[in-house]
Amino acid sequence: MVLLPEGYWIDSTEVTRGQYAAWRATITRAIINGQDAANCSWNETFIPDASCMRDRDACQGTNCENHPQVCVDWCDASAYCKGVGKRLCGKIGGGANAHADYAKASASQWYNACVSGSAANTYPYGKTYNATACNGANYGTALGTHATVAVGSLPSCQASAPYAGVYDLSGNVNEWEDSCDTDGQSDHCRLRGGYFSYVGDFLVCGLDDSSPRGYANYAIGFRCCAP
Repeated sequence: MVLLPEGYWIDSTEVTRGQYAAWRATITRAIINGQDAANCSWNETFIPDASCMRDRDACQGTNCENHPQVCVDWCDASAYCKGVGKRLCGKIGGGANAHADYAKASASQWYNACVSGSAANTYPYGKTYNATACNGANYGTALGTHATVAVGSLPSCQASAPYAGVYDLSGNVNEWEDSCDTDGQSDHCRLRGGYFSYVGDFLVCGLDDSSPRGYANYAIGFRCCAP
């Protein structure tokens, strides 16, 4: 994790498949019962969606352990963060970030890290779009990779000092945030940063995007914060 000037910690990368699998091996009924009771009582398993994991756009093969864990819903992400002694990134100071405050650096832990605080960057690396800095649709070649890459593998895709060391806040995969509009499985929760098939304005730190809490997709992962 990286300690930011505002006094909280944030994962340097998106949670990987290897990390998530290691945590799943420790799951007990107490962990299932201990998740967010108001919003996730319906969630009886933290297994990534099987059909989603088989999608051609999800990493396949034996070299995916360091790629971001995808195909998990908001409740899975929240339970993982709690289970490893952290929390799904939310409001600076504690709790969920207000759904309307997705582009407020003084409120959102995730957004504050992405814009490098008072630097007020548009992208984690600066104010101007760089098509090859992060894993978006233009990364690497004119056609991009259209797939995830190993977390933290692009040195150009990190926040600016003193927020440096926080990678992949733009592209690679969308990230769940603890910022939902109401309560329940169908509520919409914030997705941050865009993913590997996005380009330009869809990769900004302040992208206005969300999905239902119970949704799982090959383009959605997460990272954790503390406290």
